[in-house]
Formats: sequence, C-alpha cells, structure tokens
Amino acid sequence: MPYLTTDDGVRLWYDDSGHATGQVVVFAHEFGGDPRSWNDQIAAFAPTSRCIRYAARGFAPSDVPAEKSSYGQDRSTRDLEHLADHLGLEGFHLVGCSMGSFTSLMFACRQPRRLASLTLCGVSSGPHDDAERAAYHTGLSQEIAMLVDGAGEGSARWFREDIANATLAAKHPRRWDDYLERTLHQSHHGALMTVSTLHWDRISLKTIRDQLAAIQARVLLIYGEEDLPRVDETSRWLSEILPRNRLCPVPGTSHLVQVEEPEYFNKELDQLIEETAS
Repeated sequence: MPYLTTDDGVRLWYDDSGHATGQVVVFAHEFGGDPRSWNDQIAAFAPTSRCIRYAARGFAPSDVPAEKSSYGQDRSTRDLEHLADHLGLEGFHLVGCSMGSFTSLMFACRQPRRLASLTLCGVSSGPHDDAERAAYHTGLSQEIAMLVDGAGEGSARWFREDIANATLAAKHPRRWDDYLERTLHQSHHGALMTVSTLHWDRISLKTIRDQLAAIQARVLLIYGEEDLPRVDETSRWLSEILPRNRLCPVPGTSHLVQVEEPEYFNKELDQLIEETAS
C-alpha cells in the first residue's frame, strides 16, 4: 500500500487509481467514515479521471499518533498539502465531505490558485460568538463522553443517534449498517483525539471572510436538506462570499450525500468538472 510521510513523521495512506492522464480528483473523507466513503465516486470517475483518496491521520490505515499535539486543523490542512506536494498536483479538483470539506476549504484559503474546482459536501462553520461556542462545545462534550465510555463502539453509537444521518438510515438500511460497521473499526484513540482538537477548535468562517473571497476555484456547495441547520446556514453564507460557486441543496437527504445519493452527487460533480474544463 502506498504511504507518504509528513514533516512530523506521520505516515498517511493514499490510493492513486483510475485514468492516469485524466483530470485529477482528490477526495477527503468525513469523521465518521474513511476512504471507502468515496467508493461510488471512484467507480464512477476512475474510467476517465485520475482519482486520489487518502486516510486522514488517526484513521486506518494511516498512522494514529499518540500525542494530542499531533492533531488539529492546521495539522490536517498541512497533511492535504503534503499529499498534493508528494504527488505533484496542480490545477486539480478537490472534493471533501464534512470534516474533509472543512480541511479542503482551509487548503483553498492557503492556496487559492492551486485548485481547478472545490466541492464542499456538508460543510459547517465553527461557532462565532460565546453563545454559539457554548452550545457547540456542549454537543462535542457529549460525543467525547460517548467515545470515552463506549470505547470502540462510541463512534457507532454517536452516528446511530445523530439526526443528521436519519434519512440515510431510513432509505438505505443495508448501506447504513455497512457504514456503521466501518466506524467500529476506527481507532478509538484517533477518533477521540480528532474530536478533541480539530472539531473542538474549529474556527468561525466569518473570521476569514477575506481569505474565502480570494478563492479563485469554482466551488460546488452541496448538502442534504435534512442535514443539521448549521450546514444549510454555512453553505448559504458561503454562497454569498465565494466568487464562483453553485449552491446545491439535495431534497430528502441528510449529511452523507455522496453515500446516500451517489448518482445525484456524481452528476453534480461531473457538471462542475465539465464547467471548469470549458
């Protein structure tokens, strides 16, 4: 299996497959999942595109650092930069879901001219004021407590009870069960460190408005209409800030659009890639 080693010695697993000379598409996964969350996208795009996906630090088969200081948003963004540098990527299409979408957006802020396009699925801002911060940390504290008490089953319990995933569970119970089964095999320590740093310290996007406005890539803002309200609020706010974007709420769908409605998601991503090439 291919790995790259970051500047702090962490090995990141990645998969580089598909059409070697096609458009390059990089996929960044969400907290609850792993690179397999993109299976439907790889199957759809690999015949014509070079498809790259990777496992974030703390998620197998990448390394799971022991120290809390080895995690966080800055570290996650730098990992994505390391991947792009390691593979010599320029002018590529970056696709992220949830945690992966926030990291993808931070990458675009740091390197606003490096991307051909940016797809943000289920992106949400961090809290902006004291009241929002208190509510946000209360929710995360419950998740952390569940992870601590439930060990390896903590993540699965959290996602099973999260209303942001309700429509996936109702529409595709087998697919949902498979997704939850994968969470059971996540590293308990990696999940706990990720929530306690990257999620806990997530910034308000309103504090970097100028950096967002400087992003040159075309952006697809796609999310389920049955997702949590903060995702809708963030996506609509970003649609007013990003210079070149398309807002795409998906009816009757919750957080994991690429898993729940892969054909819909793939159609929108394919349109974005075609728009970029024209």
